[in-house]
Amino acid sequence: MNITKGLRKMTDWRWLLPMLAVLVFMSACPDSPTNPKDENPYKQEPIDWPSLADSPWPMYRHDPQNTGRSPYPGAISGTIVDKITSSNSQTGVVAGLDSSLYFYDEMAGIHYLRTTDLLGNIKWSKQLGIGMDYPSAVPVVLYDGSIVSIGKEDGEFIRLTASGDTLWQCFVPTEKALWAANPGLTVGLDTTIYYITSDQCLVAISHSGELKWTLTDDRFSVVNTNMPAFSPDGKTLYVNGDNGVTVCAIDLTSRSVIWTFGEIPLTNSIVVDNQGNIFINNGKPYPYTGNDYSFFSLNSEGILRWKYPISHLRDTYEKSPSIDWDGNVYFVANDTLYSFTNDGDLRWKIPDKYISCPLVIDVDNNTYGFDCEEDLTGYCIDISGDLVWDMKNSSEFTRLGGSPIIVNNSILVPGWRSEWIYVIQ
Repeated sequence: MNITKGLRKMTDWRWLLPMLAVLVFMSACPDSPTNPKDENPYKQEPIDWPSLADSPWPMYRHDPQNTGRSPYPGAISGTIVDKITSSNSQTGVVAGLDSSLYFYDEMAGIHYLRTTDLLGNIKWSKQLGIGMDYPSAVPVVLYDGSIVSIGKEDGEFIRLTASGDTLWQCFVPTEKALWAANPGLTVGLDTTIYYITSDQCLVAISHSGELKWTLTDDRFSVVNTNMPAFSPDGKTLYVNGDNGVTVCAIDLTSRSVIWTFGEIPLTNSIVVDNQGNIFINNGKPYPYTGNDYSFFSLNSEGILRWKYPISHLRDTYEKSPSIDWDGNVYFVANDTLYSFTNDGDLRWKIPDKYISCPLVIDVDNNTYGFDCEEDLTGYCIDISGDLVWDMKNSSEFTRLGGSPIIVNNSILVPGWRSEWIYVIQ
């Protein structure tokens, strides 16, 4: 054996050992270039919710956390390309598994749950009543494409197949009609349906149509913008507050209110992120009189994370906030569009953005907002706060009727007691 050659090889290997140790250390270090630390702890992902349809927009604010955020592209030009007949609808629209649209409308005093394709062609209609109040509720599309809706009679809920056949009916105790209460039909992880009636009663209905339990509390709001929000784990339901409360947190296991926050009733939707943080755009509701309000963020235990005070804040009725895929938060106050980081740093604000409906966000983190008086106006703002497009078109609207939705590379904007849902690309 050549001892000198063998020693030389061993010497070369020993020189490599320190270099290997450095490489191993760098690869294990979370801040190293080879294994960089994730700079954004608030990045958002779709929360798995097996009870809900995997459709473009299956419920009022897209998901049980009310993010208003879509995994699909939105509108690129701000051009109205179509109008879908909606006949005096005053509520929102949702999209099913095949992108069929579901919404309530009214013709000659008769109310219907209407289903159309994306061109507005009617697929089927379900008569729901005669001479009722205009509906404010919004259907929800479940995992199998079936639809849960307010029914024809007082206290009635129905579940329909995607072709309109009745699967079940459920009647809940109520002294007032369900129609005009709020948009707030939502669904738990186990397909339990939740809704707050006009009697301030939270009802829980099983997937087979049986009333499971109820919880009545005079701190539950019944204003027609109330949309409950779920925690990411599905164990807590956050509902709009009333009678000296802004938010109520309900533990669904114990069926009890476990904490409350705030003093001013809330008139738009609560938003929850992947980390369980809660966001509240708490402006002036009717008939509250006062001057100073704030946008709030809470943790899952109801403890304040941060707030942004806004002096002389006007009404935030229906102006629900939204959250993008990076965890940034967007809201409207006093005709100014704000964007904050998840932990409360102001990113930018844009004045003179007249928006009177919930915000929605597409897969590219573009934010959309709309307003309507004599004309339908709208804006698309990118994540940096730059204007992508704005629009102004004559409109039959007198007021917006609910949350816009994103489907098929378009924004659908419903009106309030109008004849149309506008399709914008």
